Amino acid sequence: KSEKLRDGEQNSIKIEHQQYELLLLFLENPNQLLSRDKIVERVWFGRETSDEAIRVALKKLRDILNDNPKSPNFIKTIPKQGYKWIADVDCVADLNDEHNDEQNDELIFNLDTGKVNAASTSDSAGWQKYKLVVFISLAVILSFIYIWSMFDTANQPLNKDNIVIEPITTMAGSEVVADYHHKTKKLAFLHRAERGEPQQLYVKYLATNEVLRLTWNDQNYSNVNWSPDGAKLAFTHYAAAGKVLYVATFDQDNTLQDIASFSNEQLSNKSVSDWTSNGESLLLAAEFIQGKSHSIYQFDLQTQSLTPISFPNTSGRGDYMAKQSEDGKFTAILRESEPGKIVLVIIDTISGDAFAEHSLDFTPSYMLWSADSEEVSLSSFFGEHLRFNLPNKVVSYSPVLPADTLDIFAHCGAQCYILRRHNGDFLDIQEKPLTSIFAQQDVVSLVGVSRLFKTGGAQDFPIYMPSTDQLVYASLSNQTLSIERVTNGSTNTIAKLDGSYQLTSLSISPSGDKLVGSIENRLFTTAINQINSLEVSFITDALEQTSNPVWAPDGQHIFFSSYLDKMPTIFQLNIDTNKRTKILNGALSFSILESGTNALVISPDLTASIYKNTDENWQKSYDITQLQSANPNRWKLINEYLYFTKYENYDALLCRVNWRMSETTPDCQSIGKNRFRLHFDIDALNNRVLMVESLSAQSDIIKMAW
Repeated sequence: KSEKLRDGEQNSIKIEHQQYELLLLFLENPNQLLSRDKIVERVWFGRETSDEAIRVALKKLRDILNDNPKSPNFIKTIPKQGYKWIADVDCVADLNDEHNDEQNDELIFNLDTGKVNAASTSDSAGWQKYKLVVFISLAVILSFIYIWSMFDTANQPLNKDNIVIEPITTMAGSEVVADYHHKTKKLAFLHRAERGEPQQLYVKYLATNEVLRLTWNDQNYSNVNWSPDGAKLAFTHYAAAGKVLYVATFDQDNTLQDIASFSNEQLSNKSVSDWTSNGESLLLAAEFIQGKSHSIYQFDLQTQSLTPISFPNTSGRGDYMAKQSEDGKFTAILRESEPGKIVLVIIDTISGDAFAEHSLDFTPSYMLWSADSEEVSLSSFFGEHLRFNLPNKVVSYSPVLPADTLDIFAHCGAQCYILRRHNGDFLDIQEKPLTSIFAQQDVVSLVGVSRLFKTGGAQDFPIYMPSTDQLVYASLSNQTLSIERVTNGSTNTIAKLDGSYQLTSLSISPSGDKLVGSIENRLFTTAINQINSLEVSFITDALEQTSNPVWAPDGQHIFFSSYLDKMPTIFQLNIDTNKRTKILNGALSFSILESGTNALVISPDLTASIYKNTDENWQKSYDITQLQSANPNRWKLINEYLYFTKYENYDALLCRVNWRMSETTPDCQSIGKNRFRLHFDIDALNNRVLMVESLSAQSDIIKMAW
């Protein structure tokens, strides 16, 4: 084979054998899911191959194609399943045809359109058969670079999709959630001036630029949704007894006429997701409860009857969002079918039958239908975005959202979104004396008052280094996820990853020389003192559902949860040999206590219990308390106390309970309102706590046209 790539000037582009075979495999199987086994069989001839080797080969190929894994044009990752070539391939010649001796098969690769076209040419130049020639348009590359160099978020930025941005709100503070009614041109949004303030409800009339504030108490509001005719606005209020649904009615002059409240036990844990197309009912989503499969409900405003409209049979949390098309024919549902695996399900509203299903490679936080009811747009807090075309059942990842834009709330035209833009600095590390939270004898200690950590980029997952004054945290800045170490006021980078990855946990070994973490249900490790490399080593398969890594006392093993036959199971893994041993069935997290004969176990319903090792088997001794998360960055064992964080409405709490005593009510203290993340760590040596502070970042609602 002549394993060569060439640009438009016939200049050779270096490509390794593995990338060549991988590209050839994709082009021969366009729009087909390629599993790990299929890739290994073709590229490595079935030899035993690590997931890291596959990841590296894919990264190199993506670099050659200038393909972004976060918003791919060519190679799309299907979480826990494999990879798919999503660009058009008009015709692929059989490059493995042994009888085709007199010609070469050339594949013309166009970076602008993403299409691959095949042509046959004679072998007059004496080249070997089976040649792959890829023509890349240099003009397109130069144009792309030029456009992005002109990108300026302070003005009206343009990218390769000719995106134009226009601010709609410019209030000091944060506009958090919004909904726009494109027919009446009015925007409902939630805003808070400071982090600790509750979210209040506002309405802006774009025709007159008039802004009205609707709520004035000290409690949070959320989930604003205009009715199909724009005459009513549904929203949710966080009250002490639970959530209350409200429907505000406006007249033709946009004057507020009435506010009706709906409060009962059935509605106390549900939020508004959308209206039905006839404007007579609301679609509601239930609050997340660990271990339960959730449904979408329809609430009739006239009869106040509540009816489930979806019936997921999943091992994940089930259905968490629903939007009905404007013509009322279809309902789009976001479903977690397995832990960490999100599926877009389109159901026929009348029959209830599934019309289409599509696995997603990110977790959307917002979803909306186009005005013609033919397309569903999805977006996330991290700026991920795609559009699903219903008639053709195809996906588009364009336009790529500009930096620091996120959460698409509504359409404002065929190629126009209403979404949020923030300044990118929304998380910081905060340190406090532990006694300032759990004051002893009504005296707040000021000894060792907290250090200040203020650097650029969002910061999360703070951890104290064992027996030192140092700490480690994760930072997201300029599309790069980095793990940083703070020593005597100076910061150095331990590892770097692509910013499209979502870090879910981080932990330091007892000796302080190693770090283990979890990215999108995959575990990795790295040496903290490494000098020559900033890369991490993955220690579990990409297709395995793993989470909650906790170090064993010996610093050589970790305990983690992996799903086995749809049941969470605790394994012990030697990070050097990769040998694993099953420890316990039916648990999400596992940690050995100080004696070595007891362990803290968190079950699927988030009950924290003490287990005892009896005859090489772990048996439950007693329950301690109920948690809100099994994530090891949400709980900490210090001496006789189990510390953990939780939410109550919009108030964040740090709690502790004595694990040596059964049936103990936890002592919970407020650590602030509107905290976006509840990851924390405690330094038992110096009696300090690290938390993730949610900053009052400047954010506005914008209009984006392309």
